[in-house]
Amino acid sequence: MTKIFIDAGHGGTDPGAVGNGLKEKDLTLKIATKVKIMLEDYKDVSVKMSRAGDTYPSLSARTKVANEWDADFFLSIHINAGGGTGYEDYIYTSASAMAKEYQSTNHVEIMKQIDMKDRGKKSANYQVLRTSSMPAILTECGFIDNAGDAAKLKQIGNDGTANVSPNQMTLEDVTEEENGRFEAEPDTQKEDDDPFATDLSDDDSLE
Repeated sequence: MTKIFIDAGHGGTDPGAVGNGLKEKDLTLKIATKVKIMLEDYKDVSVKMSRAGDTYPSLSARTKVANEWDADFFLSIHINAGGGTGYEDYIYTSASAMAKEYQSTNHVEIMKQIDMKDRGKKSANYQVLRTSSMPAILTECGFIDNAGDAAKLKQIGNDGTANVSPNQMTLEDVTEEENGRFEAEPDTQKEDDDPFATDLSDDDSLE
């Protein structure tokens, strides 16, 4: 059984980045939901999400649940801001060889599926990457303050579906199992009641 933990960034009182009538916390949850739906077409895969609604689990709570669950892969979904455009993803600065391999494979597959500028594979000292005990990737799925990227992000439906999702192929190569069916485990995580006092969208050290 392959265990995949999907983290929808921000949430609750922490909206993340905002722009073009969009909030990062809403988009990350929609994309995370789409990834979960996609994984339900695979057998021998179990999925757990850091949040299933507009709540805010702390960063430490997110990786604590993933670590205690003994996940095989940790995916943290975010939306960028700051005047740029395109997709990029991150692994920890001291990531394992397996994490590097996952990033390389996933990045190539993602760029085949989306119409966004390729900003490259990167590394950073983000908390969720640093404190997760399994291979972990953090994705920045376009710039919310860029009109072109925002237009693509607006295609994501309320149920997580979209014509094109920046994470459509993210987890295809984590498992070698062929298409089948599985029942995803229910999300039993207890959400953290203590929201961030600050907006983390521009604070790299706290992601």
